[in-house]
Amino acid sequence: MKQPLSYCVIPAAVKKKLTMAKKNRQTVYLYGPAGFGKTLVVREFLKSQRYLYINSENFEELEKLVHGAKGREQIVVLDGIHQFRNSERRQQALTLMEQSNLWILLLSRAAVPAWMLSSYVSRGMLVIGEEELALKTEEVGALAEKLGVALLQSDCEDIARRSQGNGYAIRYLFQKLLEGSALTGQLYDHVERQYDAYLEHDLTRSLEPDVLEFLLQVSVVDCFDLALAEHITGNARACAVIDRVRESGTLLQQDGDTYSLRPKALSVLRSCARKQLGTETQRELCYNAGLYYETHDQLLPALRMYEACGNQKRIHNLLIRSARQNPTSGCYFKLRKYYLALSPEEVAESPVLMSALSMLYSILLLPEQSEYWYDQLKEFASQGDTPLHREAASRVIYLDIGLPHRDVKALIPKFLELSKLLLSREIVLPEFSLTSYQPSVMNGGKDFCEWSKRDKELALLIGKPVSMLLGKYGKGLVNEALGESYFEKGTDDFAVHAYLSKAFLEAESNGKTELQFAVVGIQARMNLLNGAPGIARERLESIRKKVDEGDSPALLENMDALGCRISLYENDAAAVEKWMKQAPDEIQEFYTANRYLYMTKLRCYLRRGDYSSALSLAEQLLFYAEQYRRPYLIMETSLLKAVLYRLMGHPWEELFLKTLNMAYEFRFVRIISLEGKAVMPLLKDVKARMSDAERPKKEWFRQIYTEAERMEKLYPEYLTASLISKSDFSEHAVQILKLLDDGMTMKQISEALFLSESTVKYHTVESYRKLGAKGKLDALRKARALEII
Repeated sequence: MKQPLSYCVIPAAVKKKLTMAKKNRQTVYLYGPAGFGKTLVVREFLKSQRYLYINSENFEELEKLVHGAKGREQIVVLDGIHQFRNSERRQQALTLMEQSNLWILLLSRAAVPAWMLSSYVSRGMLVIGEEELALKTEEVGALAEKLGVALLQSDCEDIARRSQGNGYAIRYLFQKLLEGSALTGQLYDHVERQYDAYLEHDLTRSLEPDVLEFLLQVSVVDCFDLALAEHITGNARACAVIDRVRESGTLLQQDGDTYSLRPKALSVLRSCARKQLGTETQRELCYNAGLYYETHDQLLPALRMYEACGNQKRIHNLLIRSARQNPTSGCYFKLRKYYLALSPEEVAESPVLMSALSMLYSILLLPEQSEYWYDQLKEFASQGDTPLHREAASRVIYLDIGLPHRDVKALIPKFLELSKLLLSREIVLPEFSLTSYQPSVMNGGKDFCEWSKRDKELALLIGKPVSMLLGKYGKGLVNEALGESYFEKGTDDFAVHAYLSKAFLEAESNGKTELQFAVVGIQARMNLLNGAPGIARERLESIRKKVDEGDSPALLENMDALGCRISLYENDAAAVEKWMKQAPDEIQEFYTANRYLYMTKLRCYLRRGDYSSALSLAEQLLFYAEQYRRPYLIMETSLLKAVLYRLMGHPWEELFLKTLNMAYEFRFVRIISLEGKAVMPLLKDVKARMSDAERPKKEWFRQIYTEAERMEKLYPEYLTASLISKSDFSEHAVQILKLLDDGMTMKQISEALFLSESTVKYHTVESYRKLGAKGKLDALRKARALEII
């Protein structure tokens, strides 16, 4: 029987690189985790040639070679560079690399180490990494054919995907197939277990004891920085250990100051930790991690760690602490698993927890349960006058204002009543934001469209009480609300500028970044209306720099979404697709506080031409908006839904006219006109009907039409479906883009791909044209975002 574990197929790109390197006597550095076939690839490539192979079992040959190899041409393979830990051996390797008569191939589990970087730069070392060594569908098929294993193309694709190109796993699977096993899910599971055992044996054998112990200890968390690693392990020399881990292989991935173990390595190390460390030690490590997270206000990972070590008291106390924070921070929703696991008895003992459950159920679109805990809290507050009962009373008032499902119409008398109580010091109200980190007050934590009908009057009536009630969150609120209301109605742009400028200065002076962002959100829309997306982006970048560690992640998420909306007007496909990769998944979970992100995503779906996903998301948004009486969201979603219906060939006129009538009720203009190119065909089709309307409505429609027409001219590609994909680029074009991204010159690419320089230049120019790129950097950025490279 054939022995698959000794068989090898060299990926075409790797073979080309090795051939070119051999021709030029260029030192080659191959690296990748255990099982990716580095040694097999080199042996297969050199099978018809004489070469000297040196690894940990015959390192003495290295010293002999250093002193005796001068003058004689020779091929030398140094395997296990990650094990070169003493300076003498490292210097010997560097000395060999300087000898022009030797062609050196270096094999390692780690990327090029720091001690070799100087030679890497000066000698132009050719690096082949694990992505290139990974077997693709073609190589899997070639290996199957070589071994006489009959597989369908779809089987080869599945094997390459499941194994992530790991040669050891693929060859072991073929061995089982040759032994008579069927290609089933059970066989895949068996192969995975076998590879896990192989990797565990390799890690425990090859890693130094203190390095292995460190990795077992930090495996209790998904990722860590230096401070967390020191806190978990109690090892003050964690930094040095991390450096040794990185030198010993590719186990660690790094993103800025954060490290994470590769998923497969993490799984194997956790399994190993259960065997070697024991339950009690693992609980102590989890508790250490939980304490660190808690002291750094990382509540969700802290709760996970306390859950893992079974510390219920810490969980309870942490939930109460979290519940004291502003609900718009997103903590209630993110921690809902833990809040909902509390017993009714536990909740009933704490006003803070009763308030939290009431708010959480409202966020979860369960108003009846929300009102139940509101009633329980109100009953508790009425039973005494202790500090605990007074806290309950302040939480009742907080819910009266903040519960998302409550109508805003009842808030006007409530604000007036509460301002008197605050002045008399009868209550202490926790500060909270009305924007919910959205770039809007009108469409923020609650919908205040109804108030826009009496904007000036209400500003005079309740402006001061509202600002006083909200504390720092109220700084600039009234002027922002007036400026936003005027902007939406398309009246007096000078007044809009004045109000927004005042609001920004007020919020900047002892106010909150959230309100400044709401101002910038309206200013950015004004900039877009005036054909200045660049200024809109500058404003956004300016306010983004003001965000500090104390601000909610939701604030940055909404800022990114505003940036994506600007990119939609600029027709920057790469930026849009980049944002879509981080956008929340509405199928996995629909979180009402993400509505601004969802509305951005709806526009991105339209631009992609993904009408099915767009329609599904629109229906989710409309269900929420109608349940919670949010007119602005109803109008915005219905407008885009009408656009979508028209694109899909469905009847759209009735929905569009209904949306127009609703917008006219509030005299809103910009909610429609800013959609420009997307909404213009619909406006043209209903223009004749509007000519019969009464004069105020006719003039209102005329302003919408004129502004939308101007927006169409300014942004002719806005929400126009972009169909560009990887299939639009030839194989050579993709290869050239990848090599350009690796930093190679046109000449180097022509040599690597055996193409003329003129052909390389032709493909490059064509790729730039298809991507709509201004130059190399722009092209590579867009190609990465669109997953072309």
